[in-house]
Amino acid sequence: MSTKSFSWNKSKQSQAQDKLATDVELTEHTWEIERICEFYHTSKDVGLTPDQVVLNRNEYGENKLTPPKKTPLWVKFLEQFTNFFSLLLLAGSILCFIGFSIDPEKDEVNLYLGIVLGAVVLITCTFSFYQEAQSDSIMEGFKDMIPRKSKVIRSTGTQIVEATEVVKGDLVELNEGDQVPADVRVISANELHVDNASLTGEAEPQQRTGEIEKVVDGRPPPVMEAKNIAFYGTIISSGAGLGIVVGIGDNTAMGQIANLTTGQEKKRTPHQRGDQEVHSADLRHRHHPGCHPVRNRVRPDHLHQEHRVCDRYHRRQRS
Repeated sequence: MSTKSFSWNKSKQSQAQDKLATDVELTEHTWEIERICEFYHTSKDVGLTPDQVVLNRNEYGENKLTPPKKTPLWVKFLEQFTNFFSLLLLAGSILCFIGFSIDPEKDEVNLYLGIVLGAVVLITCTFSFYQEAQSDSIMEGFKDMIPRKSKVIRSTGTQIVEATEVVKGDLVELNEGDQVPADVRVISANELHVDNASLTGEAEPQQRTGEIEKVVDGRPPPVMEAKNIAFYGTIISSGAGLGIVVGIGDNTAMGQIANLTTGQEKKRTPHQRGDQEVHSADLRHRHHPGCHPVRNRVRPDHLHQEHRVCDRYHRRQRS
């Protein structure tokens, strides 16, 4: 991949992250309460009817995040053997065994060397697999951020339901210590503050009110900056309030972040990163003779020095 192509991809990824931070697809923070109630066929006093709950669930789907596709463990383990260094060591091990099989009586060095090389590959790949499995287990831990229960008000009365059963248009009670079950448009609040640290990284609790966000110059303000939206997965740090669900599952801010995260390239292990850095340095040397990395061996921890040499060379060429 060329430097220009890499820069373009990086720019596109940065643009996607910026768009997510400022332009989550929600406009209900600029709507009047009456319009929201009419749009979702709900009531700000008694919530949804049982029949409307079913209709809204059929129309908008369930309040669940789509899980990423899982690769079987045995496939992940075999993938560890496909990087350049592992293949190189395996080839060396096989050649040693072939050399030993040709004349096993004269020299047993090839046998021992083949066993050592094979053992090195097996241990290295097992360690890399263990690291990747640990990363996956950490990602599984994020499931704890997903709310379990929610208190909703429906025409049949106040109910405590599973968060996955919440639908768009539900009237939700928000109390101190609760985890917000969906993206909720706050319609009334009493000193309501939410902890958005898990979503936006803000250290201080943010106040939430029922006031409408005004449109400026014909454009609605970014929903991530709205004061009348409580986001899915955040915590009510103090106060209480009522709100109407306007975003569920993958259509929440948290859901869009999860989709962006699972869509990114997985992090490589240190072994794989070193392999890629050596390959990249070699390509730069071939295309730009003025750059002189170590000819016979490039150590990844010294590559930053070679980068500076290349940068100086390119600046001289341009001038």
